Amino acid sequence: MAKVGRAAFNSSRMRVETLTGNKTIATAETGEVYLANAAREVTLPAAQDGAYFKFIVNTKFSDNTDLVISASGDAVFKGGILIVAAGSVNNVSDVAESAAGNNTLTISGGSGEAVLQGTYVECICDGTDWAVTGTALVEGNNGNAAFSTV
Repeated sequence: MAKVGRAAFNSSRMRVETLTGNKTIATAETGEVYLANAAREVTLPAAQDGAYFKFIVNTKFSDNTDLVISASGDAVFKGGILIVAAGSVNNVSDVAESAAGNNTLTISGGSGEAVLQGTYVECICDGTDWAVTGTALVEGNNGNAAFSTV
């Protein structure tokens, strides 16, 4: 006899993967949460309606290292990342907002500073482009989250 509540409980758990190197994500991996313990370059799959990925910095990156997320194909990023600088007086440095045509997001601690544990980025696809949101926790006042075209 099947246990009624078990299927719902098991299917509600997120799949978590620790990134051990750079990664090109497959379409079938939608819904995964990725933990980054060092600088990583990640390429999202082709745009697909409802695709979702979350990236979390799990340990403090060493100085001058980046988390780089790129869209593939013609997809671009839309949205913004809140930058919280640990060394600033008001703690909130800026909001980096994507402009049309940008398909790469780079989060950096800046010169001699690190990206901190707890930084996260969520990417949700509408079938054409990626909506992004998140918070970049960085040391000092030089960290940034920058959208660019590669």
